[in-house]
Amino acid sequence: MRDEQGVPENKQASGFYLTLNATSTSHTFHFQADLRYHGQAHNVAVEVDLEAIKSNGVSGLRDRFEAEHEKLFTYRLQSAIEIMNLRVIVEEKKKELPIRKLEKATSTNPEASSIASFSTLVFQSQEYPKCPIWQRSDLKSGHVLHGPCILTEMDSNTVIFPGFKADIDHVGNILLSPIPANPLLNLRASKDQLDPATVDIFENALRNARNEMDTLMTRTTMSPAIREQQDEFNVIAEPGGKMIVGQFGSFIGTFLETWKGTIEPGDIFLTNDPYSVAGAISHHPDWLILMPIFVRDKLIAWTANFGHMTDVGGSVPGSLPCAGCSIFEEGIQIPVTKIASKGIWNHDLMELVYRNVRLPEWNKCDVQALVAACKLAGQRMIELYSRFGEVVYFAAIDRLLKRNRTAVSSIISSAIPEESVYFEDWIDDDGQGVGPWKIACTMSKDEGRLKFDFSETDPQSPSSINFYLSINIDSSVVANDGFHDLIDVHIPEGSLLYPVRPAALSCRTHMLGRLMDLLSGLLGQKAPEFMTAAGFSDSPHFMYSGIPARPHGDGPDGHCLWPAMKSIPNEFLELYYPLRIETYSTLPDSGGAGLYRGGNAQKIDWKFLEEGEISLHDDRWLSKPWGVLGGEPGKRSSKVLLRFSQDAENPPKEVYGSKQDHIKVSKGDVLEWRTWGGGGWGDALKRDPETVALEVKRGLVTEDGARRYGVVVNLVDGKVKAEETRALRERMRARRDSDEVRGEVFNRGGTWEELKAKCLEETGLQPPKAPWEVELRGPATGKDFYKKWRASKQGEKETTKRGHQESPEAATLA
Repeated sequence: MRDEQGVPENKQASGFYLTLNATSTSHTFHFQADLRYHGQAHNVAVEVDLEAIKSNGVSGLRDRFEAEHEKLFTYRLQSAIEIMNLRVIVEEKKKELPIRKLEKATSTNPEASSIASFSTLVFQSQEYPKCPIWQRSDLKSGHVLHGPCILTEMDSNTVIFPGFKADIDHVGNILLSPIPANPLLNLRASKDQLDPATVDIFENALRNARNEMDTLMTRTTMSPAIREQQDEFNVIAEPGGKMIVGQFGSFIGTFLETWKGTIEPGDIFLTNDPYSVAGAISHHPDWLILMPIFVRDKLIAWTANFGHMTDVGGSVPGSLPCAGCSIFEEGIQIPVTKIASKGIWNHDLMELVYRNVRLPEWNKCDVQALVAACKLAGQRMIELYSRFGEVVYFAAIDRLLKRNRTAVSSIISSAIPEESVYFEDWIDDDGQGVGPWKIACTMSKDEGRLKFDFSETDPQSPSSINFYLSINIDSSVVANDGFHDLIDVHIPEGSLLYPVRPAALSCRTHMLGRLMDLLSGLLGQKAPEFMTAAGFSDSPHFMYSGIPARPHGDGPDGHCLWPAMKSIPNEFLELYYPLRIETYSTLPDSGGAGLYRGGNAQKIDWKFLEEGEISLHDDRWLSKPWGVLGGEPGKRSSKVLLRFSQDAENPPKEVYGSKQDHIKVSKGDVLEWRTWGGGGWGDALKRDPETVALEVKRGLVTEDGARRYGVVVNLVDGKVKAEETRALRERMRARRDSDEVRGEVFNRGGTWEELKAKCLEETGLQPPKAPWEVELRGPATGKDFYKKWRASKQGEKETTKRGHQESPEAATLA
């Protein structure tokens, strides 16, 4: 083997041997190894003792690595350890440079001649007149300066606050420290008013704490969804449970109302049960750690973090059964449970939990990472409390909550229309041949409060597409929980968004994403500046999709579900799973045409290298992501399995639905996965022809696809045929002007009746049955909401039947 410079292997080894035995007066040699627990992706560098390795082998590296891992991340594991890299670091020995020492002062007080001038300082809204400005070059070792004052030199100034002092050491360093027992130290803690700078510093410290939590999770976890996709979300809350920074609505207030046990320093809580936390987490793979933070037995904050575990047991690997009919099929259920009491870890309980999952080592590591992240954030809150004092600490939190409330109140007042707005959207099916399932909401405003009423939503499904929507509203779109009293949410119990236990929840991602489209439809009807087209919603299994166009630009092509999350790298998938990705590209023309084009879908071909089973989680295979304000809908998704294992030349094709488990695949088979595209925004005939031509050149739009924009492109030179484009756009405008549906806000690509009529022809699949055409069972059927829904559907059925009886012609057409 040769390195980049072509050095033969024997000489490389010889050079390394010489390095090991080097005794140089001009250089030092350091030996390091990069290690990690098996399953992690982040390496930890440790120093290597060559003599110890010669005597004891590499076993001593474990102790060094685990000590460093614990120092960095607060915990150790019992997992196997991998040596990833070995390195030799050669450093030139530094020559000692003489440092000039200052003259020793005969008194701690500097001479008055060292004062360059005087100035008035303002600190915490209080003026301090005639503060000395000391010339730093005149100071001697042992001088002590008391604030408020300033040290000045050629290129900088140093301010010493009231209540602090500056000691000058023997080489001229300025050592700042608080003055013990000085009443000025309590100045900030006695102030009722906060200056903006203090609030900004406090807020940015909170953000940094959140970022540190995210970074720790990325570096230490083993589940790909957490480590590669960042499917983990954290919260820091005030003692009452209101989120002050984070990514999901705080449930802690509800927890405090229902928890009957003690809450003490060192306690740690764990749950993965959506029904225990009012939907703050929404399916079993999301494990949530909750930790109270104390200072001298005073509760000052809560920290929480949840992450998506690769497996939590249940009927299928991955714990997301499409066919699950109850939550008992979706893995172990952990109600809110104290897993550490006063700092003592309940090992027996956790071993019981880990025994019920398929990858216990991964879950052990990820739980430790969640705990470490919460401890880290807790330490940061303790530091803020100590730094600012109790009064300022809680006053800053209150200011941040009120500021967010004011901002949301302003948005409600200025951007939400006075008249009520209604919108509905659907999940195509539930994986059991039943659908579409409607989610519907009426948004209204009353005396400055925003109301969301989901009463027209369908009942909960017998399968796992239900989504327990937290009544607190997902706060990932705002800074904190200060706005909650401005919003009322009504969700009928027994509906898709408020299912009755033990309704299955594992595949709630489709409904979660569809709510994004629903909110866009609500907000955008009366305020086009808020309008985006449809295109959200997919699942952790093959989680990729087109993103809708927006009022200010095209949708990203081939984007994953959430903008804050990442798609798992192909290299990782091919390394850890028996498959090869043959094709990974965007799908031209799949984004809806518009002034701003919807994001193109992804085209992914998965080749299986071993026999096994796969699961499919997807939607929008029948409905189309709607376009808005003249934009066209995006294309549907599709899943086709090519059986190359049966015929390498002409493989049989099998078309699959969007939600299926236990699909058997053989070595050589290829799954052609096509996600849906995002809907377009605005009039496609107003899109710049040069932009369309450029996208044809880039492969995002085909020549035929360019004609949807009324653009004719010369494929030889890639330029726009201006005259033919003008004529084509005139013809298209003339046809559109006579179209009866022109001017509609939403373009769904047809009614449900039309889509179902062409379903088999266009998708190769039978259309689903409507929910009211099947008998729904379970505890939800006893709820008043379900009884009213069933009665209304029966009434609609009778009305339709009478209409057909009265109109023989209509009956014949039907």
